[in-house]
Amino acid sequence: MYAQRENLPSPQAWTAAIRAAGFPMEMDADFEVERFSGFLPCNYNGKAGGFEYFFSTLEDLDRPDVGDRDVGITFVTHSSMRGLVTAVIAAAVLCEATNGVLHDEEADELIVARDALANAREMIASIGDDLD
Repeated sequence: MYAQRENLPSPQAWTAAIRAAGFPMEMDADFEVERFSGFLPCNYNGKAGGFEYFFSTLEDLDRPDVGDRDVGITFVTHSSMRGLVTAVIAAAVLCEATNGVLHDEEADELIVARDALANAREMIASIGDDLD
């Protein structure tokens, strides 16, 4: 996910935006957006999940053309579908809140902010109840 540093919300505002978007997800808000790297615990539908979170400036990244965005946030999951769902939600909400751009590396496509939440909802619907 690519954004402008000046548009990044606090973790508390980010988690509030997740709830306001109607997702049944809670994210640990006790971290610094620009300094934290590592596992970020979350709950989805009351069950534990989460993802790896990494903040970078764009000069440190090999990236597509994303306009004037100057930071990248990487969301990494492993084998947990609940981890994937929490990462997708967190990334989509952050993208919308910052007028960012999501880079779907698997599909090699860019998703603009106005499409981020719909894309997340579509992906979550395709997963259905298949959460471990």
